[in-house]
Amino acid sequence: MKTGMKKTLLITMLLIAGLLVLTGCGDIPEDDDFPVSRLIEFRLNGFEKSEYAFTTPGILLDNDSLEGNIVSIQYADERENAPENRTARIVAAKTDSVLTSYRVWRHYARENDAGMKSLLTSFPLYGGTYEISEKGRFLESWFKSDWVFLLESGDETVLEQMKTQIERFFKREKYVNESVIEI
Repeated sequence: MKTGMKKTLLITMLLIAGLLVLTGCGDIPEDDDFPVSRLIEFRLNGFEKSEYAFTTPGILLDNDSLEGNIVSIQYADERENAPENRTARIVAAKTDSVLTSYRVWRHYARENDAGMKSLLTSFPLYGGTYEISEKGRFLESWFKSDWVFLLESGDETVLEQMKTQIERFFKREKYVNESVIEI
């Protein structure tokens, strides 16, 4: 093959890989003013929040110049005799820049032994995604723009349920604080 054809083939393959990566990225809130703290109100059918924690990219990555917010919410099956694998976790981060989001996303990828996988399935200044499906552990993570998401469960159907419900949550036009409805 001639050098020009090799370059054209390489560029074409990179574009195709890029399209596959970008179409695989999950949803992010369309509202620019959507804070990560709003996810505290996210309810997962059949589960109750067991714990949640807030941090920042600066603390997570030990770099005070990085700004943003990260929330981690753990859910437990609300049934009394629920199977052990019926848990769920959502981690969401909204940062000050795409580069910070990428760094946070890569941190979680390394933490979940998906460092190489995440490297191959991302465009560093745009977006990326990776999935882990192991026996008893299902995880999906993506970053896009200044958002990072990680959904994890011990049950594949719960993971799919989480993805569907969080997409609906982002698309709700009007946010309603459900604790006020009960009053």
